[in-house]
This record gives sequence, C-alpha cells and structure tokens, in this order.
Amino acid sequence: MTLMSRVQFSEGDRMLIREQLGRILESTPFVQSRRRQRFLEYVVHETLAGRGERLKGYSIALEVFGRPETFDPVADPIVRIEAGRLREKLRCYYDTYGWKDPVRITLPRGTYKPRIVFRDADSLAPRTVLMQPLMREENAQKPEAVAEDALLTGLGRFWGYTREACAEAQHSFDEAVEIDPPYAPAHAWLARTYVWQSCMNWVPFAIEPALKHARRAVEIDTRSVLGHSILGKVWLDLKDGESAVAEAARACALDPNSAEAKLFFSFILAATGHGTEALRTIKTAMLLQPHSSSYYYETLGLSHFALGDYDSAIAAFLRGIEINPSYMPCHYELAITYGVRRQSEEAQAEAAIAKADYPNVSADFIVDASLAAIYGRGKQVAGLA
Repeated sequence: MTLMSRVQFSEGDRMLIREQLGRILESTPFVQSRRRQRFLEYVVHETLAGRGERLKGYSIALEVFGRPETFDPVADPIVRIEAGRLREKLRCYYDTYGWKDPVRITLPRGTYKPRIVFRDADSLAPRTVLMQPLMREENAQKPEAVAEDALLTGLGRFWGYTREACAEAQHSFDEAVEIDPPYAPAHAWLARTYVWQSCMNWVPFAIEPALKHARRAVEIDTRSVLGHSILGKVWLDLKDGESAVAEAARACALDPNSAEAKLFFSFILAATGHGTEALRTIKTAMLLQPHSSSYYYETLGLSHFALGDYDSAIAAFLRGIEINPSYMPCHYELAITYGVRRQSEEAQAEAAIAKADYPNVSADFIVDASLAAIYGRGKQVAGLA
C-alpha cells in the first residue's frame, strides 16, 4: 500500500475526505460519543478551510466543548484528555473497520491539526465499507454497558483526589451521561466532580452544572443515595444550610447503613454549626467504613473544629495527609486550624502546599456565622484569605 500526503486539497480530495469523515463518524468507536464526533468534525473542517495551523486547545475548548471564555487549560485539561482519546479511537478504527479505506485521518501527538493521507489509485478497489454496518450491529455494545464502562473509568481516576484527577474523572462521567442520558449514577458522580471543583475554587462557575446534574440524578432516581448526598453538598456550597441538611438527612434515611451518606451528612452538619451531631455521625460512618479515606479524616477534623477542639482537628487532618499526601483539603484545613491556633509558621507552610497545587485555592463552605468568623481568621493567618 502506498500513502500520499497532500499540501493542498483539490475539490476531489475534499469530497473523498468528507466521505471518509462520514464513515469514521458512523463507526462503532465514534457513534456512541457525540463529543468525540464533534471534536473530529471540527478539526477536519478547520483543516479543509485552511485554518489547520491555527487549531489551538483554547478555541477547541470553546467551540467543541462549550467552555466559557475564562477557560483555563491548566485547571481544565479537557482538550488534552479528549485528544488522547481521539487518537486512540482513530487507531482502533483503522485497525478494524477502516484498514482498507482510501483516506487515512490521524491526529499526531503535539498538534490538533489532523494528518490526512491518501491511498494510491491502484489500492482503492478492495473496499470493506459495505461490511461496516453489519460489523457494527454484531459488535456494538449496549449504551448502558458503554456508559457503565465510562463511569468505572472515571471512578478509577477520581479517587486520586488531585485537581487533575478530578478533571479527568469529570470527562469520563460526562461521557457516560452523553452515552446514556437517564443514567442517574453518572449524573451524581458528574455533580460530585463539579462541586469538588467549586468548593476548592479550581474551576469558575462549577457550582451551576453541579446543581444541574445533582438535581437530574434525583429526578431520574428518587432513591439515589449519592444523588441526595451530592445535592446536599451543592446546597451547602450555595450557602443554603437548611436545604443541605435536609437532602443529606434524606440520603441517610434511604440507606441508614451507608457510610458515604453519613460522611456527607457529617460534613454538612459540621459546616452548619452542628458539631456534636457531626462528630457522632462521622464516627458512625468510620465504623461502617473501617478503611476510611482522607475525606473521612477531613470530615472528622472539621467536626472537631466546629466544637473548638483544635488539637483533635489537627490530629485528624494530619492522619488524612498521611493516608494521601495529595489530598489538598486536609492541607488546606490544617493550615486554617494552625492559623486559628496562631501557629503562623506551620499555617503558612501547609497553605503553601495547597497553593502549590493551585494558587487560587479558596474553600468557602462554612454556613454557620460564628464558625465562619473563626474559620476566616485562620485563613488570614495562613495567607489563604
């Protein structure tokens, strides 16, 4: 087989490229993801329009993925992540359905301009296009199964608890929602990533999609424990403490033995000034989940903080950091607690770790006024205000 690259495209070339693009978009690796289809369509059309050299991550984020003009590629690596997936799916297509197609479209690493090459005329006769619909019908997975795969991929990334891991998980959950829109767990987990980003000020305006997807999760499945828990966390971030407590309590009522539901409930109780109940609830959650993550220890520390027991709060945050040094909220809360204790050197050292991950980090979820005032003083001493 001989492949020929073109510097410029004739009208005949353009027709072949558009036909090839259509074949790719209708194939199994692409048909179940409109996001992936939009990405490939955009870069190919821009290249045919003579704008391939000007394809940048920023313009792709705005035009393909609907990101706002404030898009920050460091905080939100969506284009880089999706470009990697696009390269993988194009390889998959040409290794299976398109191995004899007349035009080959690839996305080289380090650029968003596609590389388009043609077979020579002698190799155009043997074609497999007519077989593709049959192959697709026999091999295609059900949308529910594909969405579940995307959800599991996202979960594998989410538990890293870093800013980048959260963004990568978010894109997988978003893909699951796109594949299977009435999939409640995907909406709940997608909302969880958005509220996480909002809480830490990693991504501007993330609370709006968090509310949208949390509400959608409980609309689809009124008994979604995670959906109600996340909706409670969203209301907390929006400073509606009453609604936050109500949703988290509903989640616990739906499954009294859910450690996760109690974890969220405890966090919300602490932030709304119910320290005693928060401490009791998180201790119960940790009995139900003996291998507690850093998030549990952050919540334990916040419960002690709400009660003014700063020594116990510091010990809990330190334990959370020991379990996962990349879990920034424990560094952040520890800095604030040191600040309240007027241990300025320790406070600023922990704050520096949090700000090294993201300079504009600024959690602000405390609803109780007196507790918020104490929290604010700690932030000032730590240099986080």
